[in-house]
This record gives sequence, structure tokens and C-alpha cells, in this order.
Amino acid sequence: MNRGAAILFIGILLVTTASAQYLPEVGTTYLVDVQGGGTASWTIEQRYQLESQEEIMVFEDYVLEFQDNRSDHIEEFKEEMEDTLEAASSASGRPMSGSAYTVYIKTEHTPTGVYGVVVYRFDWEGFANTSGNSIIVGDALPDGLFLSQDYTLIINYPLKYDVVKVSPEPDQRNSYSLIWYGMRAFSPEEPHIELKAGGGLSFQVLLFILGGLIVAVAYYYIHHRSHRGPGGESDRIESDEDRVLHLLEEAGRELYQSEIVRQTEFSKSKVSAIIKLLKEDGRIQKIRKGRENIIRLK
Repeated sequence: MNRGAAILFIGILLVTTASAQYLPEVGTTYLVDVQGGGTASWTIEQRYQLESQEEIMVFEDYVLEFQDNRSDHIEEFKEEMEDTLEAASSASGRPMSGSAYTVYIKTEHTPTGVYGVVVYRFDWEGFANTSGNSIIVGDALPDGLFLSQDYTLIINYPLKYDVVKVSPEPDQRNSYSLIWYGMRAFSPEEPHIELKAGGGLSFQVLLFILGGLIVAVAYYYIHHRSHRGPGGESDRIESDEDRVLHLLEEAGRELYQSEIVRQTEFSKSKVSAIIKLLKEDGRIQKIRKGRENIIRLK
């Protein structure tokens, strides 16, 4: 396997034991947070569906085994990535290094089932090429990348930067995120992204501001109506917040935002306003996952 593609296959390092390798993989997400100085924080999350009590027990046994040998797994991950970084540095002519390596494994109980989750994280220093007010991504991947079916690649870029050029065109764009779905084979040095610090407000920034204004108006409307009388709207809104928190507790502490909308029968805008309030209070986290948001209790 070429080194450029190796990064997208590191998830097999852990789940290859006889006790876990037969489990059906339901998806892998690669999240790359590119920072202004060229460092990129990589998070690779691999999910396995545990469809029976036997599979749950097998995976939980593996979790215990992993905890006993966690330092060995991290060292194995680090050694694999250092080989990748060395090859990428040689191809780009730019010094690179890795840091903050970590690996963990857990079992998640969600409304859609039970999953075994393996997560790798590390910081790739020198991943992007920086010059003046520009950031260029791609030359650290001389052989390109490969996404299997049900794999997702998400590249986040810094605030106040605009996308000048991207190849290939992503399947989805969000605020400061470019997303590709498998199956897909990237050409050498792809995905290629050119970013430039914006002199004014980018389209993404305008969308972000507009979204904030909509939420602010909804917030004002809700709390303005609460002053019309005691025991009225304010109590009801508080009850709505409690209802969302209760749903999260019952679902194992996390739910997709769309599932909250379905179960509460609230409008999407109302759920967004409630989630914003709960997030500002530090009671939940909102995590982007593919095309949806996961809402998780803190």
C-alpha cells in the first residue's frame, strides 16, 4: 500500500484480532482540522455494529484487552504514522512531524443500535503548505487517498479563510467544511485545496451570520413572549428544554438532531433554538457527523 493512502487504512491496526475482525463495519469518518499555521489535527473514527448480545460481549472483552495494552497500541499507531510522515515530508520537501498521538475504544448505545467505536487522533505538523495569507493542502498526499464505501472525509479549514480552489469538487460544503463520501479514489496530491485569508466577508461567513440572526430572533421572540404573564410561555419553554434533556438521557446521552425533531414533533427551527440555549448553558455538545448533527449530553 502506498504511503499516501495508508492514512485512510490505519483503522485496521486495532480491530484485527480474532475476537473482533468479523464484526460488520458500518462506517469510518476521517476528520481533518487544518489550522492557520499548517498543522492539521486528524481524528479517525471507525464504527462497528454490534447486532447481538454475543457481539456486544465480544467487543466489550476486546475493550478490556485494549485497556491493558493501550500504550502498545498507541506506540504501534505512532510508528505507522511516522513512516507516513517521513514519506510525505520527502515528497513535499517540507519538514513534518507528529504529536499528541492517542487511541481509544468504547461501546456506544444509540437509538439506532449498539456500536463498537475505535478512535485515533494525532496532530500532523506541516501537513499544509503556508505562504503569506495562503494555505495549500494536498502535497502531503503524493499518492492521493482512497475512500471505501460508507467512508467519509471531512476537512475543516480556519475561520476568515476562503476556498480559492478545490479539486475534486466536494460532495457537500458546510461552513468552513468540505466533505467527500466514498467510494472514491483521489488523484495524486488530492484533495487539493487552496485557501486565502479573506479581505471581507466570505459567502460562508454571511451564511453563518444569517444563521446566527435567525437563532437570535427566535431566542428574542421566545423570551419576549415569556414576559406576557406568569406561568405561561416561560414555563413551557423551560419544559421544552427539559424534554430534550430527558430524551437524551433515555437514549444513552446522545441523539441525532433530526431524531429529536421527530420525537418531540417540534419544528426544526424550534429545536435549533433550544439546542443553542442548552449549548450556551454548557449542558450539551453539538457534533457534526456526516450530513447530520449529533447532540450529546456533557
